[in-house]
Amino acid sequence: MAAEGGASQSSSNPPNADLAWAHCTIVDMGRRKVQCKYCNRVLSGGVWRLKQHLAGIKGEVAPCLRVSSEKISVEHRKQVEGPLRKRTIADVLAGT
Repeated sequence: MAAEGGASQSSSNPPNADLAWAHCTIVDMGRRKVQCKYCNRVLSGGVWRLKQHLAGIKGEVAPCLRVSSEKISVEHRKQVEGPLRKRTIADVLAGT
C-alpha cells in the first residue's frame, strides 16, 4: 500500500512549471504518459508529445481535434515548431 501512495504522489506533481501541464492529466510519470484534457487521448512521450498533439503538428502523434486554436497559445506552437524547423545560415549568424 505504501507503493501505491508513492506512485500517486509523484504523478500528481508536474516536474516543472511548463504551461502545457495545464492541458493534461498525468497518467504514469514513470512511463511519461499524459492524458489530453480535451479529447481524453493518452499519449506516450510526456509534455513534449502533448504540445505536438495540441499544436496539430503531424508526424509523431495525431493532432487533437477538440481543442480550439484560442486555447493553445502562440507560445506553445513556437515551442514545438521551433526545434522542428531547419536552421539556415542566417539563423546561425543571427543567433536564433
